[in-house]
Amino acid sequence: MLSPKYGLHAFRHAAASLWIEQGLNAKRVQVLMGHSSIQVTFDTYGHLFEQHEKGRQDAAAIERALFSNAT
Repeated sequence: MLSPKYGLHAFRHAAASLWIEQGLNAKRVQVLMGHSSIQVTFDTYGHLFEQHEKGRQDAAAIERALFSNAT
């Protein structure tokens, strides 16, 4: 019998990662994932929240630079 390439855990992780990328807040991700506490969510996905925030800051800086040079 062949085992599936991806298990349920991989799909859960992918879903959480996509929700974070889309900007859902940590509390919402906690509820959707069924984590017992926000600490579990941050212990598991905290690095993704940090990356998402850094990406937003970088995009804002690029936008400011582009519009300040457009005049």
